Amino acid sequence: MISGGSTDGDSNRARKARSRRECLEVDGRRRDEPVISFGPEDLRGVSLPHNDALVIQARVANYDVLRVFVDNGSSLEAIETALFSFAGHAVYPEGEIALPLTLGTGDLRKTVMTVFTVVDAPSSYNIILGRPVMNEMRGLTSTYHQKIKFPVRGQVGEVKGDRPSSRRCYGETVRIDKMKAIREGKEKECQEETQEREVHFVAEEEQEVVEIEPGKNVRVARDICTSTWELSGISSQVAKHKLNILPGSRPVKQKKRHFGPEKDKVIEEQVGELLRAGHIREVQFPTWLSNVDQDKASFIIAGGTFCYVVMPFGLKNAGATYQRLMNLVFQKQIGRNVEEYVDDILIKTREGSHFIDDLAETFTTLKQYGIKLNPRKCVFGVKSGKFLGFLVTDRGIEVNPEKIKAIMDMPSPQSARDVQKLTGRIVALSRFISRSAHRSYPFFQVLRKAQKFGWDDKCEQAFQDLKKHLADLPILAKPEPGEKFWAYLSATEFAVSSVLIKEEGADQKPIYYVSHAL
Repeated sequence: MISGGSTDGDSNRARKARSRRECLEVDGRRRDEPVISFGPEDLRGVSLPHNDALVIQARVANYDVLRVFVDNGSSLEAIETALFSFAGHAVYPEGEIALPLTLGTGDLRKTVMTVFTVVDAPSSYNIILGRPVMNEMRGLTSTYHQKIKFPVRGQVGEVKGDRPSSRRCYGETVRIDKMKAIREGKEKECQEETQEREVHFVAEEEQEVVEIEPGKNVRVARDICTSTWELSGISSQVAKHKLNILPGSRPVKQKKRHFGPEKDKVIEEQVGELLRAGHIREVQFPTWLSNVDQDKASFIIAGGTFCYVVMPFGLKNAGATYQRLMNLVFQKQIGRNVEEYVDDILIKTREGSHFIDDLAETFTTLKQYGIKLNPRKCVFGVKSGKFLGFLVTDRGIEVNPEKIKAIMDMPSPQSARDVQKLTGRIVALSRFISRSAHRSYPFFQVLRKAQKFGWDDKCEQAFQDLKKHLADLPILAKPEPGEKFWAYLSATEFAVSSVLIKEEGADQKPIYYVSHAL
Protein backbone atom coordinates (compact mmCIF):
# COMPACT_ATOMS: atom_id res chain seq x y z
CA MET A 1 0.00 0.00 0.00
CA ILE A 2 1.06 3.56 -0.70
CA SER A 3 -0.13 6.59 1.22
CA GLY A 4 -0.21 9.99 -0.47
CA GLY A 5 -1.98 12.42 -2.75
CA SER A 6 -0.96 14.92 -5.37
CA THR A 7 0.54 18.23 -4.31
CA ASP A 8 -2.34 20.43 -5.53
CA GLY A 9 -4.96 18.13 -7.08
CA ASP A 10 -6.03 17.70 -10.69
CA SER A 11 -9.13 19.92 -10.58
CA ASN A 12 -9.86 23.62 -10.07
CA ARG A 13 -11.93 22.75 -6.97
CA ALA A 14 -8.99 20.93 -5.39
CA ARG A 15 -6.59 23.79 -6.13
CA LYS A 16 -9.02 26.38 -4.69
CA ALA A 17 -9.50 24.30 -1.53
CA ARG A 18 -5.77 24.03 -1.05
CA SER A 19 -5.37 27.77 -1.55
CA ARG A 20 -7.90 28.41 1.22
CA ARG A 21 -6.04 26.08 3.59
CA GLU A 22 -2.76 27.84 2.87
CA CYS A 23 -4.35 31.19 3.75
CA LEU A 24 -5.49 29.78 7.10
CA GLU A 25 -2.06 28.29 7.88
CA VAL A 26 0.24 31.22 7.11
CA ASP A 27 2.05 30.81 10.43
CA GLY A 28 3.35 27.38 9.37
CA ARG A 29 3.74 26.15 12.95
CA ARG A 30 1.19 26.00 15.72
CA ARG A 31 2.06 27.91 18.87
CA ASP A 32 1.77 24.80 21.09
CA GLU A 33 4.16 22.75 18.98
CA PRO A 34 7.77 22.33 20.11
CA VAL A 35 10.82 23.07 18.00
CA ILE A 36 12.01 19.91 16.25
CA SER A 37 15.69 19.49 15.50
CA PHE A 38 18.28 16.78 14.91
CA GLY A 39 21.62 16.73 16.69
CA PRO A 40 24.60 14.48 17.48
CA GLU A 41 22.60 12.67 20.17
CA ASP A 42 20.29 11.34 17.44
CA LEU A 43 23.20 9.46 15.86
CA ARG A 44 23.58 7.04 18.75
CA GLY A 45 23.51 3.50 17.38
CA VAL A 46 23.89 4.71 13.78
CA SER A 47 27.07 3.52 12.03
CA LEU A 48 28.58 6.13 9.75
CA PRO A 49 28.98 6.59 6.86
CA HIS A 50 25.82 5.04 5.38
CA ASN A 51 23.41 5.48 2.48
CA ASP A 52 20.50 3.50 3.93
CA ALA A 53 16.90 4.36 3.14
CA LEU A 54 14.57 5.14 6.03
CA VAL A 55 12.61 1.96 6.77
CA ILE A 56 10.53 1.84 9.97
CA GLN A 57 7.93 -0.18 11.83
CA ALA A 58 4.43 1.29 12.11
CA ARG A 59 1.08 0.30 13.54
CA VAL A 60 -1.76 0.22 11.03
CA ALA A 61 -5.31 -0.64 12.12
CA ASN A 62 -3.99 -2.15 15.39
CA TYR A 63 -1.46 -4.36 13.57
CA ASP A 64 2.30 -3.94 13.68
CA VAL A 65 3.67 -3.67 10.15
CA LEU A 66 7.36 -4.13 9.32
CA ARG A 67 9.23 -2.80 6.28
CA VAL A 68 7.51 0.57 6.01
CA PHE A 69 9.47 2.75 3.58
CA VAL A 70 9.40 6.52 4.19
CA ASP A 71 9.62 8.23 0.79
CA ASN A 72 9.36 12.01 0.82
CA GLY A 73 9.15 12.00 -2.97
CA SER A 74 6.01 9.87 -3.15
CA SER A 75 2.65 11.51 -3.93
CA LEU A 76 -0.47 9.90 -5.42
CA GLU A 77 -4.14 10.74 -5.91
CA ALA A 78 -6.13 9.40 -8.85
CA ILE A 79 -6.58 5.62 -8.73
CA GLU A 80 -7.42 5.47 -12.44
CA THR A 81 -3.92 6.56 -13.42
CA ALA A 82 -1.32 3.91 -14.22
CA LEU A 83 1.61 3.80 -11.77
CA PHE A 84 5.11 2.51 -12.13
CA SER A 85 5.79 -0.36 -9.75
CA PHE A 86 8.94 -0.88 -7.72
CA ALA A 87 10.30 -3.22 -10.41
CA GLY A 88 9.75 -0.62 -13.14
CA HIS A 89 6.64 -1.86 -14.98
CA ALA A 90 3.23 -0.18 -15.08
CA VAL A 91 0.48 -1.35 -12.73
CA TYR A 92 -3.01 -0.10 -12.01
CA PRO A 93 -4.12 0.51 -8.40
CA GLU A 94 -6.66 -1.86 -6.93
CA GLY A 95 -8.35 0.97 -5.03
CA GLU A 96 -8.04 3.04 -1.86
CA ILE A 97 -8.61 2.33 1.82
CA ALA A 98 -8.61 4.62 4.87
CA LEU A 99 -6.87 3.16 7.94
CA PRO A 100 -5.52 4.60 11.21
CA LEU A 101 -1.73 4.95 11.15
CA THR A 102 0.14 5.18 14.46
CA LEU A 103 3.78 6.19 14.89
CA GLY A 104 5.76 6.35 18.12
CA THR A 105 5.61 4.44 21.40
CA GLY A 106 4.15 4.93 24.86
CA ASP A 107 2.71 8.37 25.58
CA LEU A 108 4.50 9.87 22.58
CA ARG A 109 2.30 8.16 20.01
CA LYS A 110 0.39 9.92 17.28
CA THR A 111 -2.43 8.49 15.17
CA VAL A 112 -3.81 9.94 11.93
CA MET A 113 -6.36 8.55 9.48
CA THR A 114 -4.46 7.82 6.29
CA VAL A 115 -5.73 7.03 2.81
CA PHE A 116 -3.67 4.22 1.29
CA THR A 117 -3.55 3.39 -2.40
CA VAL A 118 -3.50 -0.41 -2.79
CA VAL A 119 -1.37 -1.85 -5.60
CA ASP A 120 -0.59 -5.42 -6.58
CA ALA A 121 3.11 -5.33 -7.47
CA PRO A 122 6.28 -7.16 -6.38
CA SER A 123 8.04 -5.16 -3.70
CA SER A 124 10.29 -5.69 -0.71
CA TYR A 125 8.25 -3.07 1.22
CA ASN A 126 4.83 -3.58 2.78
CA ILE A 127 3.89 0.12 2.89
CA ILE A 128 5.31 3.34 1.43
CA LEU A 129 4.63 6.57 3.34
CA GLY A 130 4.80 9.72 1.22
CA ARG A 131 4.73 13.48 1.77
CA PRO A 132 1.01 13.84 2.57
CA VAL A 133 1.07 11.66 5.68
CA MET A 134 4.29 13.32 6.90
CA ASN A 135 2.64 16.72 6.43
CA GLU A 136 -0.48 15.52 8.23
CA MET A 137 1.63 14.43 11.21
CA ARG A 138 3.77 17.59 10.88
CA GLY A 139 6.74 15.26 10.95
CA LEU A 140 10.34 15.79 9.91
CA THR A 141 12.49 12.99 8.52
CA SER A 142 16.24 12.55 8.43
CA THR A 143 17.73 9.61 6.57
CA TYR A 144 21.14 10.66 7.90
CA HIS A 145 19.96 10.30 11.52
CA GLN A 146 17.60 7.40 10.59
CA LYS A 147 14.69 9.03 12.43
CA ILE A 148 11.28 10.62 12.12
CA LYS A 149 10.27 13.31 14.63
CA PHE A 150 6.81 14.80 15.10
CA PRO A 151 4.97 16.92 17.70
CA VAL A 152 2.75 15.17 20.26
CA ARG A 153 0.88 17.31 22.80
CA GLY A 154 3.69 19.80 23.27
CA GLN A 155 6.41 17.12 23.18
CA VAL A 156 8.43 15.44 20.45
CA GLY A 157 7.74 11.86 19.45
CA GLU A 158 10.13 9.87 17.30
CA VAL A 159 10.50 6.66 15.33
CA LYS A 160 13.89 5.08 14.70
CA GLY A 161 14.78 3.48 11.41
CA ASP A 162 15.36 -0.26 11.10
CA ARG A 163 18.66 -0.37 9.22
CA PRO A 164 18.93 -4.20 8.95
CA SER A 165 15.50 -4.29 7.31
CA SER A 166 16.47 -1.40 5.05
CA ARG A 167 19.50 -3.28 3.77
CA ARG A 168 17.56 -6.48 3.31
CA CYS A 169 14.89 -4.60 1.35
CA TYR A 170 17.61 -3.14 -0.83
CA GLY A 171 19.00 -6.61 -1.51
CA GLU A 172 15.55 -7.88 -2.48
CA THR A 173 15.00 -4.87 -4.74
CA VAL A 174 18.27 -5.67 -6.51
CA ARG A 175 17.04 -9.24 -6.96
CA ILE A 176 13.75 -8.05 -8.46
CA ASP A 177 15.59 -5.79 -10.91
CA LYS A 178 17.94 -8.61 -11.83
CA MET A 179 15.09 -11.01 -12.48
CA LYS A 180 13.39 -8.37 -14.64
CA ALA A 181 16.59 -8.00 -16.64
CA ILE A 182 16.77 -11.76 -17.07
CA ARG A 183 13.21 -11.89 -18.40
CA GLU A 184 14.00 -9.13 -20.89
CA GLY A 185 17.09 -10.95 -22.08
CA LYS A 186 19.57 -8.29 -20.90
CA GLU A 187 21.71 -10.84 -19.05
CA LYS A 188 22.12 -13.89 -21.26
CA GLU A 189 24.50 -15.75 -18.97
CA CYS A 190 22.10 -15.56 -16.03
CA GLN A 191 19.21 -16.46 -18.31
CA GLU A 192 20.87 -19.75 -19.30
CA GLU A 193 21.33 -20.65 -15.66
CA THR A 194 17.72 -19.95 -14.74
CA GLN A 195 16.53 -22.45 -17.33
CA GLU A 196 17.59 -25.23 -14.95
CA ARG A 197 17.21 -23.62 -11.55
CA GLU A 198 15.74 -20.40 -10.15
CA VAL A 199 18.37 -17.78 -9.30
CA HIS A 200 18.04 -15.52 -6.26
CA PHE A 201 20.21 -12.41 -6.28
CA VAL A 202 21.24 -11.12 -2.87
CA ALA A 203 23.47 -8.13 -2.19
CA GLU A 204 26.94 -9.16 -1.04
CA GLU A 205 26.60 -7.37 2.30
CA GLU A 206 23.48 -9.47 2.93
CA GLN A 207 25.36 -12.75 2.54
CA GLU A 208 27.12 -14.84 5.13
CA VAL A 209 30.03 -17.26 4.72
CA VAL A 210 29.24 -20.75 6.06
CA GLU A 211 31.76 -23.60 6.31
CA ILE A 212 30.17 -26.79 4.93
CA GLU A 213 33.34 -28.84 5.45
CA PRO A 214 36.94 -28.10 6.48
CA GLY A 215 38.43 -25.72 3.93
CA LYS A 216 35.23 -25.37 1.89
CA ASN A 217 32.94 -22.36 2.38
CA VAL A 218 29.78 -21.18 0.67
CA ARG A 219 27.81 -17.93 0.78
CA VAL A 220 24.19 -18.05 1.88
CA ALA A 221 21.55 -15.33 1.99
CA ARG A 222 21.55 -13.90 5.48
CA ASP A 223 17.94 -12.78 5.39
CA ILE A 224 16.63 -16.34 5.22
CA CYS A 225 18.16 -17.63 8.37
CA THR A 226 19.48 -15.20 10.98
CA SER A 227 17.99 -12.33 12.99
CA THR A 228 14.75 -12.80 14.89
CA TRP A 229 13.16 -9.72 13.30
CA GLU A 230 13.35 -11.30 9.85
CA LEU A 231 11.27 -14.33 10.86
CA SER A 232 7.97 -13.67 9.15
CA GLY A 233 6.14 -16.48 10.95
CA ILE A 234 3.93 -19.29 9.70
CA SER A 235 0.32 -18.71 8.74
CA SER A 236 -2.21 -19.65 11.42
CA GLN A 237 -4.15 -21.44 8.68
CA VAL A 238 -1.35 -24.04 8.61
CA ALA A 239 -1.03 -24.56 12.37
CA LYS A 240 -2.53 -22.83 15.39
CA HIS A 241 -1.95 -23.36 19.11
CA LYS A 242 -4.88 -23.12 21.51
CA LEU A 243 -4.84 -22.99 25.30
CA ASN A 244 -7.44 -25.17 27.01
CA ILE A 245 -8.51 -22.89 29.85
CA LEU A 246 -11.40 -23.73 32.15
CA PRO A 247 -14.16 -21.15 31.40
CA GLY A 248 -14.83 -18.81 34.28
CA SER A 249 -11.37 -19.19 35.80
CA ARG A 250 -9.95 -15.96 37.20
CA PRO A 251 -6.53 -15.07 35.79
CA VAL A 252 -3.53 -14.90 38.10
CA LYS A 253 -2.41 -11.28 37.93
CA GLN A 254 1.32 -10.79 37.55
CA LYS A 255 3.21 -8.27 39.62
CA LYS A 256 5.83 -6.05 38.10
CA ARG A 257 9.21 -7.71 38.47
CA HIS A 258 12.21 -5.63 39.48
CA PHE A 259 15.67 -6.47 38.17
CA GLY A 260 19.04 -4.80 38.32
CA PRO A 261 20.04 -2.15 35.75
CA GLU A 262 22.18 -4.61 33.78
CA LYS A 263 19.40 -7.20 33.55
CA ASP A 264 16.84 -4.52 32.65
CA LYS A 265 19.03 -3.45 29.74
CA VAL A 266 19.31 -7.01 28.44
CA ILE A 267 15.54 -7.52 28.84
CA GLU A 268 14.77 -4.31 26.93
CA GLU A 269 17.06 -5.36 24.09
CA GLN A 270 15.40 -8.77 23.82
CA VAL A 271 11.90 -7.27 23.98
CA GLY A 272 12.88 -4.69 21.35
CA GLU A 273 14.06 -7.44 19.03
CA LEU A 274 10.80 -9.36 19.51
CA LEU A 275 8.83 -6.16 18.83
CA ARG A 276 10.69 -5.51 15.57
CA ALA A 277 10.05 -9.10 14.54
CA GLY A 278 6.34 -8.73 15.27
CA HIS A 279 6.40 -11.67 17.70
CA ILE A 280 5.00 -9.58 20.56
CA ARG A 281 3.03 -6.36 20.87
CA GLU A 282 2.49 -3.84 23.62
CA VAL A 283 -0.88 -3.87 25.38
CA GLN A 284 -2.54 -1.38 27.70
CA PHE A 285 -5.29 -3.58 29.16
CA PRO A 286 -4.30 -7.25 28.77
CA THR A 287 -7.61 -8.60 30.14
CA TRP A 288 -9.55 -6.66 27.48
CA LEU A 289 -7.75 -8.12 24.47
CA SER A 290 -9.93 -9.54 21.73
CA ASN A 291 -7.70 -12.60 21.35
CA VAL A 292 -8.25 -14.55 24.57
CA ASP A 293 -5.21 -16.76 23.99
CA GLN A 294 -2.83 -13.87 23.46
CA ASP A 295 -3.68 -12.08 26.71
CA LYS A 296 -2.93 -15.24 28.70
CA ALA A 297 0.63 -15.16 27.36
CA SER A 298 1.28 -11.56 28.46
CA PHE A 299 4.21 -10.46 30.61
CA ILE A 300 5.27 -7.28 32.38
CA ILE A 301 8.67 -5.58 32.31
CA ALA A 302 9.91 -2.13 33.28
CA GLY A 303 9.03 -0.77 29.83
CA GLY A 304 5.39 -1.90 29.81
CA THR A 305 3.10 -4.88 29.31
CA PHE A 306 3.47 -7.10 26.25
CA CYS A 307 1.81 -10.20 24.87
CA TYR A 308 2.89 -12.78 22.32
CA VAL A 309 1.20 -12.81 18.94
CA VAL A 310 3.07 -16.00 18.00
CA MET A 311 3.42 -19.26 19.89
CA PRO A 312 6.30 -19.22 22.41
CA PHE A 313 7.78 -22.62 23.26
CA GLY A 314 7.12 -22.03 26.95
CA LEU A 315 3.38 -22.66 26.52
CA LYS A 316 1.95 -26.01 27.56
CA ASN A 317 1.90 -28.54 24.70
CA ALA A 318 3.64 -26.05 22.39
CA GLY A 319 6.10 -28.76 21.39
CA ALA A 320 3.26 -31.04 20.28
CA THR A 321 1.75 -28.25 18.17
CA TYR A 322 5.12 -27.60 16.53
CA GLN A 323 5.57 -31.32 15.84
CA ARG A 324 2.16 -31.47 14.13
CA LEU A 325 3.21 -28.48 12.03
CA MET A 326 6.45 -30.15 10.92
CA ASN A 327 4.62 -33.39 10.11
CA LEU A 328 2.27 -31.41 7.90
CA VAL A 329 5.07 -29.46 6.22
CA PHE A 330 7.17 -32.53 5.35
CA GLN A 331 4.34 -35.03 4.87
CA LYS A 332 5.49 -35.78 1.29
CA GLN A 333 9.17 -36.20 2.25
CA ILE A 334 9.25 -37.93 5.64
CA GLY A 335 10.71 -41.41 5.26
CA ARG A 336 11.84 -40.73 1.69
CA ASN A 337 14.51 -38.03 1.91
CA VAL A 338 13.74 -36.27 5.20
CA GLU A 339 13.56 -37.30 8.84
CA GLU A 340 12.50 -34.71 11.42
CA TYR A 341 11.70 -34.41 15.10
CA VAL A 342 10.48 -31.03 16.39
CA ASP A 343 13.24 -28.64 15.21
CA ASP A 344 15.78 -31.30 14.13
CA ILE A 345 15.70 -31.89 10.37
CA LEU A 346 17.80 -34.53 8.62
CA ILE A 347 17.99 -34.52 4.82
CA LYS A 348 19.15 -37.94 3.69
CA THR A 349 20.38 -38.98 0.25
CA ARG A 350 21.31 -42.53 -0.75
CA GLU A 351 23.28 -41.47 -3.83
CA GLY A 352 25.49 -38.40 -4.14
CA SER A 353 24.02 -37.55 -7.54
CA HIS A 354 20.61 -36.95 -5.91
CA PHE A 355 21.90 -34.73 -3.12
CA ILE A 356 21.25 -31.38 -4.82
CA ASP A 357 17.75 -32.44 -5.90
CA ASP A 358 16.81 -33.57 -2.36
CA LEU A 359 18.29 -30.39 -0.91
CA ALA A 360 16.42 -28.20 -3.41
CA GLU A 361 13.13 -29.98 -2.69
CA THR A 362 13.54 -29.46 1.05
CA PHE A 363 14.38 -25.77 0.72
CA THR A 364 11.42 -25.29 -1.61
CA THR A 365 9.17 -26.81 1.06
CA LEU A 366 10.68 -24.60 3.76
CA LYS A 367 10.22 -21.50 1.63
CA GLN A 368 6.63 -22.41 0.83
CA TYR A 369 5.69 -22.37 4.52
CA GLY A 370 7.99 -19.50 5.54
CA ILE A 371 10.32 -21.62 7.69
CA LYS A 372 13.88 -20.31 7.98
CA LEU A 373 17.10 -21.95 9.13
CA ASN A 374 20.10 -20.79 11.12
CA PRO A 375 23.21 -21.46 8.97
CA ARG A 376 25.41 -21.79 12.06
CA LYS A 377 23.38 -24.84 13.08
CA CYS A 378 23.33 -26.39 9.60
CA VAL A 379 25.82 -28.88 8.18
CA PHE A 380 25.74 -29.90 4.51
CA GLY A 381 27.35 -32.66 2.48
CA VAL A 382 28.42 -34.90 5.39
CA LYS A 383 28.54 -38.70 5.50
CA SER A 384 27.65 -38.92 9.18
CA GLY A 385 26.06 -36.76 11.84
CA LYS A 386 24.08 -36.73 15.08
CA PHE A 387 20.30 -36.98 14.95
CA LEU A 388 18.14 -37.44 18.04
CA GLY A 389 21.20 -38.43 20.05
CA PHE A 390 22.41 -41.12 17.62
CA LEU A 391 25.08 -41.19 14.93
CA VAL A 392 23.67 -41.65 11.43
CA THR A 393 26.27 -42.90 8.93
CA ASP A 394 26.35 -44.64 5.57
CA ARG A 395 26.83 -47.92 7.47
CA GLY A 396 23.71 -47.51 9.60
CA ILE A 397 22.74 -46.10 13.00
CA GLU A 398 25.55 -46.12 15.56
CA VAL A 399 25.43 -45.47 19.28
CA ASN A 400 26.60 -42.09 20.54
CA PRO A 401 30.02 -42.62 22.22
CA GLU A 402 29.19 -39.92 24.77
CA LYS A 403 26.27 -41.99 26.09
CA ILE A 404 28.51 -45.06 26.36
CA LYS A 405 31.15 -43.05 28.20
CA ALA A 406 28.57 -41.74 30.67
CA ILE A 407 27.93 -45.33 31.88
CA MET A 408 31.50 -46.59 31.59
CA ASP A 409 32.77 -43.74 33.81
CA MET A 410 30.10 -44.28 36.47
CA PRO A 411 31.29 -45.69 39.81
CA SER A 412 29.21 -48.29 41.59
CA PRO A 413 25.95 -46.68 42.80
CA GLN A 414 25.90 -45.59 46.42
CA SER A 415 22.22 -44.56 46.66
CA ALA A 416 18.86 -45.14 45.06
CA ARG A 417 19.27 -41.89 43.10
CA ASP A 418 22.48 -43.26 41.56
CA VAL A 419 20.62 -46.40 40.49
CA GLN A 420 17.90 -44.24 38.89
CA LYS A 421 20.56 -42.40 36.89
CA LEU A 422 22.00 -45.73 35.75
CA THR A 423 18.66 -47.18 34.63
CA GLY A 424 17.81 -43.94 32.82
CA ARG A 425 21.03 -44.09 30.84
CA ILE A 426 20.40 -47.75 30.00
CA VAL A 427 16.94 -46.89 28.64
CA ALA A 428 18.52 -44.29 26.34
CA LEU A 429 20.62 -47.08 24.79
CA SER A 430 18.02 -49.86 24.94
CA ARG A 431 17.56 -50.12 21.16
CA PHE A 432 21.26 -51.13 20.89
CA ILE A 433 21.38 -53.51 23.90
CA SER A 434 20.34 -57.14 23.55
CA ARG A 435 18.01 -58.25 26.40
CA SER A 436 18.42 -54.91 28.19
CA ALA A 437 15.56 -55.55 30.64
CA HIS A 438 17.08 -58.91 31.68
CA ARG A 439 20.52 -57.32 32.20
CA SER A 440 18.95 -54.49 34.25
CA TYR A 441 16.70 -56.69 36.41
CA PRO A 442 19.01 -56.56 39.51
CA PHE A 443 18.93 -52.75 39.36
CA PHE A 444 15.13 -52.71 39.24
CA GLN A 445 15.08 -54.97 42.33
CA VAL A 446 17.14 -52.40 44.21
CA LEU A 447 14.67 -49.63 43.37
CA ARG A 448 11.72 -51.75 44.51
CA LYS A 449 13.17 -51.97 48.00
CA ALA A 450 11.65 -48.75 49.28
CA GLN A 451 12.83 -49.07 52.89
CA LYS A 452 16.59 -49.21 52.49
CA PHE A 453 19.22 -49.20 49.77
CA GLY A 454 21.02 -52.51 49.15
CA TRP A 455 23.70 -52.87 46.47
CA ASP A 456 24.95 -56.48 46.76
CA ASP A 457 27.45 -58.65 44.86
CA LYS A 458 24.78 -59.71 42.37
CA CYS A 459 24.13 -56.08 41.44
CA GLU A 460 27.84 -55.34 41.14
CA GLN A 461 28.38 -58.35 38.85
CA ALA A 462 25.47 -57.25 36.62
CA PHE A 463 26.94 -53.73 36.52
CA GLN A 464 30.35 -54.96 35.36
CA ASP A 465 28.80 -57.35 32.80
CA LEU A 466 26.81 -54.43 31.40
CA LYS A 467 29.99 -52.38 30.94
CA LYS A 468 31.63 -55.27 29.06
CA HIS A 469 28.61 -55.55 26.77
CA LEU A 470 28.58 -51.79 26.09
CA ALA A 471 32.19 -51.94 24.90
CA ASP A 472 31.10 -53.75 21.72
CA LEU A 473 27.62 -52.65 20.71
CA PRO A 474 26.44 -53.46 17.16
CA ILE A 475 25.68 -51.01 14.34
CA LEU A 476 21.98 -51.08 13.56
CA ALA A 477 21.23 -51.79 9.91
CA LYS A 478 18.95 -49.67 7.72
CA PRO A 479 15.73 -51.37 6.61
CA GLU A 480 15.06 -51.20 2.86
CA PRO A 481 11.62 -51.32 1.21
CA GLY A 482 10.74 -54.82 -0.01
CA GLU A 483 13.27 -56.63 2.18
CA LYS A 484 12.44 -59.63 4.37
CA PHE A 485 12.95 -59.33 8.11
CA TRP A 486 13.16 -61.88 10.90
CA ALA A 487 12.14 -61.46 14.53
CA TYR A 488 13.73 -63.49 17.35
CA LEU A 489 12.08 -63.76 20.77
CA SER A 490 13.61 -64.54 24.16
CA ALA A 491 11.66 -65.02 27.39
CA THR A 492 12.80 -65.56 30.97
CA GLU A 493 11.01 -65.38 34.29
CA PHE A 494 12.13 -61.74 34.57
CA ALA A 495 11.80 -60.25 31.06
CA VAL A 496 10.68 -60.68 27.44
CA SER A 497 13.03 -59.54 24.67
CA SER A 498 12.98 -59.37 20.88
CA VAL A 499 15.23 -58.35 18.01
CA LEU A 500 14.37 -57.49 14.41
CA ILE A 501 17.11 -58.50 11.94
CA LYS A 502 17.84 -58.51 8.21
CA GLU A 503 20.24 -60.63 6.17
CA GLU A 504 23.12 -59.18 4.16
CA GLY A 505 24.74 -62.06 2.36
CA ALA A 506 25.71 -64.64 4.97
CA ASP A 507 25.48 -62.15 7.85
CA GLN A 508 22.52 -61.19 9.99
CA LYS A 509 22.36 -57.54 11.02
CA PRO A 510 20.16 -56.22 13.87
CA ILE A 511 17.71 -53.42 13.10
CA TYR A 512 16.13 -52.87 16.52
CA TYR A 513 16.20 -54.41 20.02
CA VAL A 514 13.16 -54.39 22.32
CA SER A 515 13.00 -55.63 25.90
CA HIS A 516 10.43 -55.37 28.71
CA ALA A 517 10.66 -56.44 32.35
CA LEU A 518 7.85 -58.58 33.79
